[in-house]
Amino acid sequence: MDEVPIGCVILHEPTGRIIGRGYNRRIVDRDPTAHAEVIAILRRAMALVHPTPVDAGGTAGAHELFGLALVEAMACGCPVVASRAASLPEIVVDGENGLLVAPNDPAAIAAALRRLAGEPGLWERLSAAARRRVEETFTWDRVAERCLAAYGDAPPIGGEAAWRGE
Repeated sequence: MDEVPIGCVILHEPTGRIIGRGYNRRIVDRDPTAHAEVIAILRRAMALVHPTPVDAGGTAGAHELFGLALVEAMACGCPVVASRAASLPEIVVDGENGLLVAPNDPAAIAAALRRLAGEPGLWERLSAAARRRVEETFTWDRVAERCLAAYGDAPPIGGEAAWRGE
């Protein structure tokens, strides 16, 4: 833990806990005060670190299904350092709105954090792009539009006659 820069938030799955210097709070909490506190932490953080382990075959299994924590952090303008595994590359565009690293590679995470801390302007660029990505892709309106478009191309269940109520 000593190698983690101050201001870095590390999300530990599957417990859903934010761990890091001074932080030890459940990210999923029904207390609105706790929710506001998590948002405040993410807005101040250098990054949300989201390592997803993979097995020998390169599969994340049930460890990672979507990566909602990444989207929530990005909505707060918090850049993400995540594993290049499962659905995470669909959320994080490497070098554009966050940084992707090889799974199961703590040294790659440390290198990404050093880059984020040391490269002038990188945090600001990733932060703005992270927020923009959420606004353009992951709001409920955008998700609903994509679902309706996908369903519009699908044939009705039971065929055309069932669709007409025959």
